[in-house]
Amino acid sequence: MAQPRNHHFVPQTYLRYFSAYDGKIGVFDKSTQKRFETTTHNIAAKRDFYRDTLLKDEFYWEHFYARKAEPLIPHTFDMVRFANYCTDNACKILNSDFRVKLSYIIFSQIIRANKAYQTWLNYGSQVNRERFLSREGSYLLSNKEIRSRLLRMINSNDFVLSEMESLLSMIWLVYRTASKSNSFQTSDNPVAFYHIPSKSCNIVEYGPIYKNCVILFPISDELCIVLCPPDNTESHILMPYSNCILEAPVDLINACNEIQLQQCIRQTYYKPYQKPSTKY
Repeated sequence: MAQPRNHHFVPQTYLRYFSAYDGKIGVFDKSTQKRFETTTHNIAAKRDFYRDTLLKDEFYWEHFYARKAEPLIPHTFDMVRFANYCTDNACKILNSDFRVKLSYIIFSQIIRANKAYQTWLNYGSQVNRERFLSREGSYLLSNKEIRSRLLRMINSNDFVLSEMESLLSMIWLVYRTASKSNSFQTSDNPVAFYHIPSKSCNIVEYGPIYKNCVILFPISDELCIVLCPPDNTESHILMPYSNCILEAPVDLINACNEIQLQQCIRQTYYKPYQKPSTKY
């Protein structure tokens, strides 16, 4: 049986929530400043990205995502979308089951994204060099060995389950658009962060371990999950709306899309009927 070689660091299952009925998705490439339409197969992917040649099953990690993370997306997203169509503003739509599933999806995406993966890889290489220079170190691992150890550490069910606890402790909100003229966009690094004290979306690369960060995760062109730190004073005013669905002001939609643009590796994605932001 042929093995998957075109590995998506943002799953097609997710990207389809931003594509049109004909399967086309709009793309803005910030490196070339060009817009075009294509299919989800052609974006947010790299050949053999998760391939680990030191394992007997070289494609174990691609299979891991396909088996553990991606099946959660359609059912969970569709249930939230259904609630969007039949629930009034400020009504609670997220229960503990939704939050657990969404946390698994979000944290899996954090560690599988190319940007986060490269950050982990650079960190692992630095630790390897420092260990070699210390008295404890006796040899340098090869890049292949570092990559294999990295994949084994972060791409596991136990790791995701333990680390996603930080997400569950946050204030959960679901924002929805009021019209198709103002829609959420996503990117090749879809879990984005905004640092409240500095009012910056450039202060961190990834990760819920950073304090005072709002986490933004669009789940369709109409909906965006927003997680707020519970210990931040500015978040307290949102506490009564925890787990609720709220209409998103145009300024918030524009801010979410701008953060996606700034934190993406190279591309942002939108439903083709959208008119991309003029800020591009």
